[in-house]
Amino acid sequence: MKTRAPLLALAVALVSQTVICARARDLTAAEGRELVMQALDREAKKLPKLAIDLEDKVPGFYEFAVTWDNPNGSVIVGFFAVNQGTGDVWRLVVCRTVESPDLRRLQDAIRRKVGLGRRDLIKLRSNAPCEP
Repeated sequence: MKTRAPLLALAVALVSQTVICARARDLTAAEGRELVMQALDREAKKLPKLAIDLEDKVPGFYEFAVTWDNPNGSVIVGFFAVNQGTGDVWRLVVCRTVESPDLRRLQDAIRRKVGLGRRDLIKLRSNAPCEP
């Protein structure tokens, strides 16, 4: 009976580690907005009165409209979607993911924060907010 106690303790420890490593939550809209800001090119980030507004939500995604104060033309910078589970950022008009080293670092930090593992990331990436 005494030999079972260490095995039981080991089993409890392994289960506890599994629970701790599981995805704790989806990304927040604020985290999504931060990812969209990081996804913008340098020139767009410098535009006067840049705004990132949460629009209608596609299930599983946050949709954002990025605008600026342009007195002489279009105020639209772009439309983006952020996967609430993975933090992947999509340009909606062309239906493509945005990738850059700086964006990847922020995505990795947020994914660690929410407890997203590689297996979950791969499984959740099968969704797209648009049709290519």
